[in-house]
Amino acid sequence: MALLNLNILINDTTTGETVLNIERTQAQAPTLQYKGGDDEFQSLIASTLSFNMLVNNAADGFFLHLFTGNETHYQVQLEEASTNNLLWQGHLLPDQYSEPYENGALFVNFTATDGIGRLKNKYLPASFYTEIKSVAKIIAACLELTANKFNIIIAPAITCAVKDITFSDIEIDTTSFLENNKKKNAYQILEDVLVGYNLFQYGGYWYVIGVNRKHTSLVNVELYNVLGEPINTTATLTRTIKSVVFETTPQVSVIAPFKTVSVNWKKNSSSTILPTDVVYQLPINQGYFDYVPRYWQVASTIPEFDILLTSKSYWRGVMPLYFWGYPNWGTPVTSSRDPFYLALTGEVLEASIENNYAYLNNGYYIEGGLGIESTIDVSMEFTVWILNNASDNIVIDDYKGKILYEILIDNQTVVSNKASFDVNDEFDFELTTDNYISITGRLNIKDFPINKSGYVNVKLHPVIEVAHSGTYAIDRIVYTKLEIKYKSANSNASEVIKNRNIDFTTIKEVDVVYGSERSDLTLNKLLINPAITLGSYQYTIPAQTVGIAIENYLHYSFTTSGVFLETVWETVLYISEATYQYLNKNRENIYVKRVATGNFELLTDFYLYNNDVRGYVLTQYNAAEPILQEDEIYVKIIETTITETDDSYLRASWKRVGYTENVSYIEAMARMYHSTVQALKFKIEGSVFGLVTPLDILQFRYLAVKNYNALDVTLKLDIGMSSVIMIESVNKQINDYE
Repeated sequence: MALLNLNILINDTTTGETVLNIERTQAQAPTLQYKGGDDEFQSLIASTLSFNMLVNNAADGFFLHLFTGNETHYQVQLEEASTNNLLWQGHLLPDQYSEPYENGALFVNFTATDGIGRLKNKYLPASFYTEIKSVAKIIAACLELTANKFNIIIAPAITCAVKDITFSDIEIDTTSFLENNKKKNAYQILEDVLVGYNLFQYGGYWYVIGVNRKHTSLVNVELYNVLGEPINTTATLTRTIKSVVFETTPQVSVIAPFKTVSVNWKKNSSSTILPTDVVYQLPINQGYFDYVPRYWQVASTIPEFDILLTSKSYWRGVMPLYFWGYPNWGTPVTSSRDPFYLALTGEVLEASIENNYAYLNNGYYIEGGLGIESTIDVSMEFTVWILNNASDNIVIDDYKGKILYEILIDNQTVVSNKASFDVNDEFDFELTTDNYISITGRLNIKDFPINKSGYVNVKLHPVIEVAHSGTYAIDRIVYTKLEIKYKSANSNASEVIKNRNIDFTTIKEVDVVYGSERSDLTLNKLLINPAITLGSYQYTIPAQTVGIAIENYLHYSFTTSGVFLETVWETVLYISEATYQYLNKNRENIYVKRVATGNFELLTDFYLYNNDVRGYVLTQYNAAEPILQEDEIYVKIIETTITETDDSYLRASWKRVGYTENVSYIEAMARMYHSTVQALKFKIEGSVFGLVTPLDILQFRYLAVKNYNALDVTLKLDIGMSSVIMIESVNKQINDYE
C-alpha cells in the first residue's frame, strides 16, 4: 500500500532552515530507487529520490534558488508524516535545474542522491593514507563524506576463526590506499574493503550486510556511531517478512550454482624481510658509549662482547657520536645524517663462539617448501676495526672463517658460513684489508632455495680471536648492510580455486584487494588489533587412508656415463597435477602397500617433480626393493590433535559467520560465494503491490514458498507500488567439494 502521509523536506544546510515541505506532486512522482542491479554481490547500492514540485502561478524560475553548485547545500528528507520517522535522506544534485517553458501550472523535476556516487570524487583525510585503522572507522570515514551522518549497522560475513572479535578489531594499513603514491578515492576504498557485502541506506542508518547474512529474519549485528566507534556489538536486526503479489506476470530466471569459484588476491608485498633500519638507526638511549640498538639482543658469556651503535669510521665513541670542541662539547649528535651502525665489540675464543652472538628480538615469517618455489637473497657488508701498532700488517687469510653468521628459520640454520654448514666455502664473506687497521667484508647470495616455512632470524657472532705475533686486537665489527630479500611464486598474488563435484560449468571469478596470510611482508592484508590476545586453537586431523591413482607405470634401467659406469634402476609413477599437489602436501605420509605381503611400508626414497617431458611423476631409484606395478600407493595419516599457539597462524585464521572452520580469508570468501548459490535458485522481476526495501525479506510462491532479497528496487511512493528485481535468499553448507 502507499504511504498516505508522506513528507519531502528540503533543508538548507547552511542555515538549518526547512525551505520547502512538498505536499503536492505530479502523478508517477515521487520515486525512490535503489540501484542494486541484478547482481546480489554488488557491494555499493546507491539510491536516488526523484520528485517534482508544483508551480501554480506560472512564474518563471520559481525554484531557481534551489540551483546550486554546492552538492550538500540542500538536504532532502523523506519521512512518514504521522510519525516523522526518517525513511531516506540525501542531497539535491548540484548544477541541475530544468522546467518546461509554458503558462499556467507546471511541475519542476528534481533528483536527490544518497551521496555514494559522489564518493568517486572524494578523498579521506591525510591520516587515512598513513596509519593502521579499523575497518569500521574506515567505512565510517568514507560514508561521512556523503554528508549523511548516520550510525552504521554491520553484519559481518567473515570473522576470526579462533576468537570472537568485532569489525572494530579488524584493521587495515591505510598506506595500502595509495597506488603509485596516488590516493584512492573513498568510493574505490569502499569497493575494495566491502567485497562480499551490500551497503545501502534506509531509515536513518547505513547498512553493511554480508551477502551470506541475508537469508534470515533475525540477524546478529554490530552498531557503530558516525565515527565507526562501537555502540553495541551484540545487537539483533529484525527484518520484515513481506508476502508479495505481482501486479502483472513477473519474469522468472534461473541462476545456476557455481561449479568453480576463483578468488584472486593481488598482494602488495615487500621483498625485504628485515626492517630497513636493522643495522643503521638513531639510538634509543644516548649516552657515552651507550647507544643501544633496536631489534637486537645479545647472548654473551664474556664481558668484552656486546652490541652498540657506533660510527662506521675508526673513531668509536667521542666523534662523531658527540660534538668535538667548544661550545657543544659532549652534546649527543641526533641528526639522521650521522652514521649510527650496529657494532659487535671485542673478540672471542673459537671454543666459546656458539654461546656468544647477537640475534633479532623477533623473527619474520615467510613461506617456503616444496611447491612454493621460494628463495632468498642475502647481502651483508661490514668493517672490522683493529687496534694495531703501525708496524704489523694484517694477514687476510688469518680471518677466513673467523667472522661467522647464521640465517635461521624456526631456529634451524638454512644459510651459514660455519664450517659445519658451508663445507665448500660457498657462503663465506669476501674479505679485503688496508693492511693496517681494518678488514672489509662483503657477502652476496642469490636465489638460495627455502625449503620450509617459519620465522627468519639472524645470528651475528663476534670475531674469533686470531693467533698472531703482532700487538693488534679486535676493537669491533661494524655492520653497514644486512639485507634479506624474499622471492616466491606467491609473493605478488594468491589464488584459491574451489571446485564442486556438480554437473554445471558456471565459473565465478572474484578479485579481492585484501586477504590474510602469516607473512609480515604483505601490506594489503587484514590485521587483527594487536591488543587482542588470541590464545590458542586446537584441532584434530582425523585418521585417513587415501588410495592414490597411478595413471601410468614405468620401470627400466640405464647406465651412467663417466669414469665409473653404473647401472641405475628407475621406477616412474605418472600422476595427475591434483595428485601431485596432494602428495606434495603429504610427502611424509606416503606408503606403498606391497602386493606380496599386504603390508604398508613408509616410502622414503622417492622424488616428486614435474617437467615438460614426463609431466607430473613420482620416481624411485631402488634396485633392491622397487615399487612394483601391482603395488598400491596410499597416503596414511594417523589421528593427530594439534594445538596452535603461534600468533601469526592465529591472526591468519578466518571463518564464515555461522560456520565452524579455520581457513584463509580468501578461502572463506570462496566458500561464501558457493554457499549463497548452493543449488539452482531463482531471480524474479516485476511490479509488486506495496513498498519494499533492500532490508525486507520477500516471500513468494514459485514451485514453493521461498524467501527472496530485493536488489534493484524502485518505490513508487505516491501509488504504493514497487518495481523489483529479487533473488532467492540462500546460505547452505557445501559438502561436495572435489
